[in-house]
Amino acid sequence: MDEITAIELLRQVVLGETSEPLPLNSLQKRKAAQEIATKVTTHEQTSPPAEELASTLQTDNSPANKVEPADNDGPAFISQEEEDNEPDTHQARRSKRVQSRLLTQERDGLHHIANLMACDTTTIPNLTIHTQRKLSRGLAQANENLQANEWAHETFFAGAIIDDETGKSLEYRDLMKSDKHSKLWAISLANKIGHLAQGIHEIKDTNTFFLIRKSEIPTNRRKDVTYGRIVVTYRPQKSEPNRTRLTVGGDRVNYPFETSTPTADLPTIKMLWNSVLSTPKAKFLSMDVANFYLGTPMERPEFMRLPIKVIPQEIIDRYKLDSIVEDGWVFVRIEKGMYGLPQAGFLANKLLSKRLVAGGYYQCQFTPGLWRHVWRPITFALVVDDFGIKVTGDTHANHLLKTLEKDYDVTVDWKGHLFVGIKLEWDYEKRTLDTHVPGYVKNALHKYQHKSPAKPQHAPATAAPIAYGAKIQKATKDTSPLISAERIKKIQEVIGTFAWYSRAVDPTMAATMSSIAARQSRGTEKLEEEVAQFLDYCATHPNAGVRFVASDMLLALHSNASYLSEPEGKRQAAGHL
Repeated sequence: MDEITAIELLRQVVLGETSEPLPLNSLQKRKAAQEIATKVTTHEQTSPPAEELASTLQTDNSPANKVEPADNDGPAFISQEEEDNEPDTHQARRSKRVQSRLLTQERDGLHHIANLMACDTTTIPNLTIHTQRKLSRGLAQANENLQANEWAHETFFAGAIIDDETGKSLEYRDLMKSDKHSKLWAISLANKIGHLAQGIHEIKDTNTFFLIRKSEIPTNRRKDVTYGRIVVTYRPQKSEPNRTRLTVGGDRVNYPFETSTPTADLPTIKMLWNSVLSTPKAKFLSMDVANFYLGTPMERPEFMRLPIKVIPQEIIDRYKLDSIVEDGWVFVRIEKGMYGLPQAGFLANKLLSKRLVAGGYYQCQFTPGLWRHVWRPITFALVVDDFGIKVTGDTHANHLLKTLEKDYDVTVDWKGHLFVGIKLEWDYEKRTLDTHVPGYVKNALHKYQHKSPAKPQHAPATAAPIAYGAKIQKATKDTSPLISAERIKKIQEVIGTFAWYSRAVDPTMAATMSSIAARQSRGTEKLEEEVAQFLDYCATHPNAGVRFVASDMLLALHSNASYLSEPEGKRQAAGHL
């Protein structure tokens, strides 16, 4: 018995459900027709009378020969059960050790499902989620402002404030030099340190770290002391719009254990969106876990030091730092997860996974970051502390919410308007989804102080010249003068800015960005002109988007290649699903 069969059996036993036959797609219809044709051929070989054959075909209503009509109201797709039951003509060669391991994994998986059902005392709650209600803490209005104005700004410019006049990035040290900003941002940093430590004023403590003397650090750990970095953002929808975050210099942390964290990538998320559209009555919503890193206990403490000159005076007075400062430094013992620690994501995800498994959820074996329930019709993509959820029925969404609320503060977007920085516009009647990132290009062009072109630019790059009639196409070579390191750095920043945007909502940029990135280390004036043309293209088309439609979920791959499309006789190859 495979895992899917076991899950279906549990659903029938627990809920009394019976699986309904799915509408046949074109592949299933063709197989059914071939089976009937095979039976007809067999009858013809025995030479029965024509009248008897016609009567047999008309009255044969056995399940093996009956073809269900396709349901035009729903999509035609191949279920997981049908894929698993298809005969596999390819015999993979596996050693006895591999076969034994596969059998052990299958047995353990079934035992895991059985144990979950034996220990699961949850019942289906008799309540309905009202999607039109106002969310707690004024989230509805804040979410609207976040989606419309500030979330794209925050996604990219997470470590600095952008000057409204010059477009320059102002970090914390720059803000403290300004008479206009210094007092405001000092209060913001004081609130953040108080929140991470033992509180200040009305700010609640989390006991994430403790301010200590240098002598309290174990001798064998003093070489592991790292630095702290202050990043700032502006979020007008919050009660305190000037947001300061204290992060740890993770590059100097000596952590000898596992740090990698499985997370869903963009292709997985996009296929989940397509699955929502292709599944009748399915909907998408998102959840966010607050203080995901800060609430996770660590197996061992880490140590950090901060210059006392950047610490606000009210923190110095509240914690009496003048008595513990040494050589201008204040030392910190970190006991819970903080942003920047290499192990923080792994430990937080490990604890979250343990709590999800207790509720009957499990991570798919071959798709990192994709989770399902042992019997509930719910699937979600997990990206750090953001849940993108496909669900059929509000009751099952409520079960996941209640599972998370046992240990976390959770905010919910019941309409699924925003996930991983991408705005989503769902139309369940037409079964379409439009994705875009409003304001992202505008903010990026403002940072680089790039003006809109006088003439619209509709091509992200100039096409490679073609010598018509020539027997041999000659490769082009860039012989323009080299540019300075500062100008090269700007080119690299442009590539870094639009890399995610291209993958998310604007694939027309992909080829151009790949070409520029391959030559960015040796910048030339010609390459700089190509970047300028690319930015002109972005200014001309600042609101790109992708539309998803319902499909039968059969993956199709298209690939192609070009010849001499890049300098130095290079070529490009690309593909898409």
